[in-house]
Amino acid sequence: MHKILLVFALFLSNLAVRSQSNDNTLLEEKFQFFSKKHSSSTLFLHIDKSVYTNNEKIWFAAYLIDTAQNQASHNLLSVFLAGENNRKIELDGKFKIEYGVSSGSLRLPDTIPPGSYRLLSYTNVLDNSGSPVAQFSAPIEIKSITQQSFSSQLTLLDSIPLNGILRVKTSVQGKDGLVFNKKNYPVVSYSASKDYMRSAILKSNDLIIEVPVEVLKQSKPTLLAKVSFGNQVQHLSIGLPEIEKKRIDIKFFPEGGNLSNGLPGHVAWEAKTAHGSPIAVTGLLFKGGEIIDTVETNSYGMGSFQLTPDAESVYSLKIRSGGFLLKDTVFALPISRLKDVQLHLPEAVVNDTLAVQIYSHQGRPVQIIIHNYNKDYAIFGTPSLPNLGKMRLPLEGLAKGLSTITILDEEGRPLAERLFFAHYDKSISTLVYTEKATYGRNDTVKVKIKMADHLEKPIQGMFSVAVVQESRIRVNFSDIETAVYLNHNLGKLPPDPLGKGFRNKDYLENMLLIKGWRRYTWQDLMSTKAEDTIQLHQTLELKGHVKMRNKALKEPVKVLATSTDGIVIIESNNDGSLNLHADQLLARNGSRISLMVNGTNEQRYQVYVDDPFIPMNNRLAQQLESSYTNTVTDHSSTSVQELKGLQHSIGLQTVNIKASKRNGSINGYYGEPGPNACGDYVDEFNYLNWPYSEKRYKPEIGKLYLKRTNLEGSFFKVEGVYYTGCTTEHKVAGFVMNGIASGKEYYDTEEEKSNNPLRSTIHWQSGLSTDAAGEAELKFAAGALTDNFRIVVQGITTDNLISGYGTVTFK
Repeated sequence: MHKILLVFALFLSNLAVRSQSNDNTLLEEKFQFFSKKHSSSTLFLHIDKSVYTNNEKIWFAAYLIDTAQNQASHNLLSVFLAGENNRKIELDGKFKIEYGVSSGSLRLPDTIPPGSYRLLSYTNVLDNSGSPVAQFSAPIEIKSITQQSFSSQLTLLDSIPLNGILRVKTSVQGKDGLVFNKKNYPVVSYSASKDYMRSAILKSNDLIIEVPVEVLKQSKPTLLAKVSFGNQVQHLSIGLPEIEKKRIDIKFFPEGGNLSNGLPGHVAWEAKTAHGSPIAVTGLLFKGGEIIDTVETNSYGMGSFQLTPDAESVYSLKIRSGGFLLKDTVFALPISRLKDVQLHLPEAVVNDTLAVQIYSHQGRPVQIIIHNYNKDYAIFGTPSLPNLGKMRLPLEGLAKGLSTITILDEEGRPLAERLFFAHYDKSISTLVYTEKATYGRNDTVKVKIKMADHLEKPIQGMFSVAVVQESRIRVNFSDIETAVYLNHNLGKLPPDPLGKGFRNKDYLENMLLIKGWRRYTWQDLMSTKAEDTIQLHQTLELKGHVKMRNKALKEPVKVLATSTDGIVIIESNNDGSLNLHADQLLARNGSRISLMVNGTNEQRYQVYVDDPFIPMNNRLAQQLESSYTNTVTDHSSTSVQELKGLQHSIGLQTVNIKASKRNGSINGYYGEPGPNACGDYVDEFNYLNWPYSEKRYKPEIGKLYLKRTNLEGSFFKVEGVYYTGCTTEHKVAGFVMNGIASGKEYYDTEEEKSNNPLRSTIHWQSGLSTDAAGEAELKFAAGALTDNFRIVVQGITTDNLISGYGTVTFK
């Protein structure tokens, strides 16, 4: 046996090295077809943290990896923020991509409600279904630091509907002796669907909301509430129980795809609530009416057990009532097959060798294929081995990452399949260290970064760095290795409780056993045809057109694209159509651009821009799913939405007041609060005299603002106007839009420091690279906030990923 395995290993090693065999032309063709059919690109955003407060910036660096298309066609990046519960887009921007990388920031308005959000991004290249081929999504939380005069809470009073209704209590309590009076009661507006929207005046501290049972029939029903009192607004949300969904969902995943009669096998299983949240449960495993084992899932709802099934017996798992179940519930295991082989991998996360067990009651000819459903594969024939026969397969021919072992019978039909991770050890070592562990506030900090491959050779790569207060980083914070190696292929995964993600080998083993379960992708591969490989790869493009007195043009005109960076001249086609390119619409930080026809009679012309990113943003926002959570609560309170002070902050001895470089005002980013003497005002979104603006600032003469005019229904028109003083404005004969940010934006400026000395992100820098020795150095001034800070490094090399961490303390 040992001699056979030795010869076999040498034979496989030779096949793996040459990867593509001339003797398997059909198979090679199928791999090529399958690879083209499922071609995609991987997008990753390194964001500075996962917990923000209003008026902070979200800093990010974007990396496009494994681009299946021409990289140059990915030239625009759309980034937007949407609420997880209401799917409302709060802010968005476009950023230029060069050589597969981009960077920039989005400023959170001070009016944004606290809660759970998703930062979504995608490039302008679409697949055959009209969806972006490269997408990325990251959960973030927004906390409030505004001092509130009252607190509010939602409490679920009923676990199931009674008499056709479900009761939720809204409680509002004044702080610091505040008493609500007849002249100024709080107002509660709430909704649970487009057909169930109500509002009420709170004449006592509590209001009972009665949600009709029809609302609970929708998927993942949620009650949204807005409490308004004085000039303050608070937002709350609470998940409602679905009708007849007081249950647990259990799924079983036999390793290799099947249970085989009389052969020992491994069964993975997963437990979730009706809302899709993973839970830890314990169950009793039955053979007929006999208990044969007690099994359990871990904190992310996953577990496994061994079972040698008897085809004459019925196997089931019982979960006792309590918690998520109203009564004891029995779940049936898959039925075992009479004639089959069994596949087992002692370890699925391996380096350069894969240990495999393929066994049956008696030897039978099988084919083993090691592949990644792309161009890399090795194929050979061997008999299945009784009595737990073991093999060791070399993996030299495979790229690092997820791959598959598929077992076929002598006629090429799949018998078993299993996902594994090859070359796990071939990671880049990223050392991040400072000259000392502790610094005083406003000290100069020097950070040294050293990168080497698994052979300790220096690595040159491009990366970004964030230095962030540790309390602002959650356990579900995205790292590039987890996102690219796992999420891209396996979809959304529950967060690793230890926060290590890809670096937690036990977590990775569980993900491959359950989230990577295969039965069988091979059938899809063999059915792929040449015509399935046609990829249209359309792109989202900004287009415009010019009309004269709302009529088509007969000759070209010149359009001026004016921004704070200068003027770009764009010439239209004869019919007035405009082919708009990203370079023509670049503006610093994505600031406003006005498009207007050049000439003395420009008032005759109208300029329009068709932005296909707007409907795409809304489409992706509506497809959002809530983040994984391991807890189910029966209440929601504004107290959890507040950032409890600025931890470990030290008050400044001296405050130097400087005029803002943005607008020359000591009043901050938006200007002096309140309307001017004539009653004119602008809001934080640059709308002039919009009657529903909650925050109002004095407008500046000569500055470009937006004028909104409501039309019928929910439609409205926005025009650019220059404010010339006291209720007068000069209309721009054109179109005003947000420009495309070039990505050349720098964080460590005097303005950022003076605006926010107690900032939780004290340094952000993108576009960094290591030298020939694999080293890089950066320095920055510490802020006034004292706490533990994490140094996060994320990036790419020509063939690998960069992920590293360090810590520093400020006292």
